[in-house]
Amino acid sequence: MLDDRMELDQLQAFLLKHGKSGAKLLSILGKQKQFIVALQSPIGIELLKDLIARQDTLLVHVVTETANTQELAEYRVIRDLLGVWADRINSYIHNVEQLRTKEKVNGR
Repeated sequence: MLDDRMELDQLQAFLLKHGKSGAKLLSILGKQKQFIVALQSPIGIELLKDLIARQDTLLVHVVTETANTQELAEYRVIRDLLGVWADRINSYIHNVEQLRTKEKVNGR
């Protein structure tokens, strides 16, 4: 089920067993999956590398107290953005684990 595809009979059995909470979980995972796929794409990987490299450069300036106002603002934006991305990734992982647990209980 977690190989990105769900057979119709699996979907029906899952939804019959878990009802609205199961449907909600599948909906959330579908929305989160788009972000994960984008981040794992070649472009997503390059963007993430660039963002982390820029954060590393800015961090040196922040720590040594040589950052100007613009660099401080840019550092804060990147830090916050990476935090949001980390939260999304952690939420996706949590929801996948929740789905796996529901599937184990379901006996599949």
